[in-house]
Amino acid sequence: MTRFELAEAIRDLGFTYMHHQAMTGSEYITINGQKYRLSNHTQPSHYQIRNYIDCSSNKEIYELAIKAYNESLELNTKDKYLFNEDGFYLNPNYIKK
Repeated sequence: MTRFELAEAIRDLGFTYMHHQAMTGSEYITINGQKYRLSNHTQPSHYQIRNYIDCSSNKEIYELAIKAYNESLELNTKDKYLFNEDGFYLNPNYIKK
């Protein structure tokens, strides 16, 4: 899967897509706010900001984006209270542990 095929597939799903080229040869791709780093080498350990998921192929990025989206659709059973425009309310799916 090429970068352009990934962009087309992601946008066909209705997701946001941005591509950033780094000077080191790495590519940074942002899908729905989540950053992915596509590279064939590891990041030096002295880099302090690691707000991305390391990936080795565009196909892997696509699969992770689909997985993240599917997880976002799961019911929230962890938070006792949720918030909407009317304020906080008791989560009907809350599971007490």
